[in-house]
Amino acid sequence: MVTTTRRVLDLLAEGKVDASQAEELLDVLGRAEPAAARPVAPGRPAGDAGPFRFSVEQLVELASHDVSAKYVRELVSAGLSGLTVEQVLELADHDVSPAFVRELCATGLHLSVEDIVALTDNDVTAAYVRDLLQAGLTDLSAEHIVELACNDVDPKRAAAWRGEA
Repeated sequence: MVTTTRRVLDLLAEGKVDASQAEELLDVLGRAEPAAARPVAPGRPAGDAGPFRFSVEQLVELASHDVSAKYVRELVSAGLSGLTVEQVLELADHDVSPAFVRELCATGLHLSVEDIVALTDNDVTAAYVRDLLQAGLTDLSAEHIVELACNDVDPKRAAAWRGEA
């Protein structure tokens, strides 16, 4: 644990984390099991067995991207279980909000992290996705949804054109 604490303090001294992030890292590390008792493979899902089961390297990576433990907990709570650290970083880097994830999950669509990022990057709202589904357009991929939204296609009009309304 001394080496881990030293690494967090080095990150603080290097300016890679601020004081509150360092405190959060040390708090999380204090609750973690010793590394020898719990090997963690790279790419291990973040949502498995709780959001605080990260390796030191993963914690440092999350902290260096300003990803808080709260953000990870909220993603898991919103319905994204089994996330890898890389996926959490992708969602955070694209400013995907847990509320948006929750709304998308409520539609019943099974979207990948890449799909969710594409919807976010193209300013597609969960309400627009819900309107498409309610209009009977249930066979659309995330790419189709983005294309419709970027071209301002009204969901009811799209359903009428397809003969589904």
